[in-house]
Amino acid sequence: MKLKSLNNASVLIESRNDFILVDPWLVGSLYQESWSPSVKLKNSNFLKNINKVFISHLHKDHWDSETIKLLDPETEFYIPNLNFNKIIISELHEMGFKNVFMKDISKWQDINESLSFYFVPPLNSGAQDEKFYKGHSNVSPVAIDTGFIFKDKDTKTNHLILCDNSPYDIDFALKHISNIKIDSFWFPFNGYAGDFPLCYDNFTLEEKKGFSYKMSRKRESFLIDLIYKIKPKALIPHSSDFTLNGPREKEFFKVHEEEFIYRNKYAERIQKKTGIPSYALYEEDYIECANKNIKVSINHTKNEFIAPEGRGLTFPQPESKFTIKDDLKVAFENMLLRAKKYNLPLQDTEDWNLIINLKKDFYKLSMLNKDVEKISKTSLEKLEKKLILKIEEKILRCLLEGKIRFDNAQIGCYLNWERFPKNDFNIHLYGLLNFFYK
Repeated sequence: MKLKSLNNASVLIESRNDFILVDPWLVGSLYQESWSPSVKLKNSNFLKNINKVFISHLHKDHWDSETIKLLDPETEFYIPNLNFNKIIISELHEMGFKNVFMKDISKWQDINESLSFYFVPPLNSGAQDEKFYKGHSNVSPVAIDTGFIFKDKDTKTNHLILCDNSPYDIDFALKHISNIKIDSFWFPFNGYAGDFPLCYDNFTLEEKKGFSYKMSRKRESFLIDLIYKIKPKALIPHSSDFTLNGPREKEFFKVHEEEFIYRNKYAERIQKKTGIPSYALYEEDYIECANKNIKVSINHTKNEFIAPEGRGLTFPQPESKFTIKDDLKVAFENMLLRAKKYNLPLQDTEDWNLIINLKKDFYKLSMLNKDVEKISKTSLEKLEKKLILKIEEKILRCLLEGKIRFDNAQIGCYLNWERFPKNDFNIHLYGLLNFFYK
């Protein structure tokens, strides 16, 4: 059995006659081209051998269409059986792939006579701010990031691969992991795939850096806690590196720390903290397993990270002929209906206002009154709790029409926000935005 890290969360596993690709993203630019692969593959010939693909969750950096188009039409796809993942199935069918299977989480299932897998359920529901890394709920419908355990009978080795599934809930994680000896532990090493604090314009640069610093270390503390409890033989940081394009590409490197951006720097950091061998793997490197042991072969000679290219972003053309206020009203009403349908938590959202700022116009979406109204800047300033989205009309209409998903736009870091009070954050209001469309 062999394992290779290719880009972001993309992992290649060779087991007997199976060539398995986990979370494929090797080619395309995503989120209106705000994300590009952090490495450029030197050789993609292996793609013609792929016969099975595992997808951890809905975000497109884990199932890039441009990469998937390069695969054989008979390729089998395995997707966690969560309701919202039907979106993935629908698109794969549209692309001509028919062997698409939803598999239950928290259950061992066979791949071949030697290899079996286990979908680890989401461990990281909705943690945006540092202080909310504790006490979050793992049953929230916005918790989407599953992970994997791969167990190989031939080599008697086990590999835990978390693809954005950061272990904020250690007790919950151990229910699924503690009964199996982990040989290699693959984990996301930063939380930079999000718009906080980077895109919040009423924070100074120093305030943003301070939040990023605290969040990275709080997040790392949970990671280290899990590492100490499962005691893996090797640590593999992955699933956190991408090249950010667009309006925030330079600020990204000012707000966030280098040792949490580059996997080679983070491998050095986490090894010092845990004393466990840690490896930054690139295309030419691999883990080979045999007789209860793993051997890590490092063949790359430098950090392969590609710097941003200063490219512009692209957006689809909206279609609506209605006024912005009318579209906002319909989307807001539908958001509240979906919240009821999916039993979304709404605790403490009533005193919040979502403000849509288009140039000099302000639209207030009141969580208390459940209505939409255009307000003056003076009225805006009087509101105590407000989450302000400053946005171009074209992008807003694309969001309202569902041409762009809100969570993908947030990940793309091209939306502009302000929040008042600065240090007050309602996780449930933030989660509702994923359901804010017509």
